[in-house]
Amino acid sequence: MLLIPREAGRPGVVLELKALDARREESVDESVKMALRQLRDRDYAAELRAARAQPIHEFAVIFDGKRVWVRTQDADV
Repeated sequence: MLLIPREAGRPGVVLELKALDARREESVDESVKMALRQLRDRDYAAELRAARAQPIHEFAVIFDGKRVWVRTQDADV
């Protein structure tokens, strides 16, 4: 999910949302690492850079029922 600012120079946000997969017996740490890797590998922040958003914040959000974990990965702009 991207939050693109209407004006250049305003903050932009990338959210990578993941549900914890109990069938694969994934840990929260594994899910967070996978989400952060996906943010980096797929470069979702490219669209925000093109919109001249600054700063750009990247978050991995992991859901497990009603529990939620959030980790950040700030992109260099």
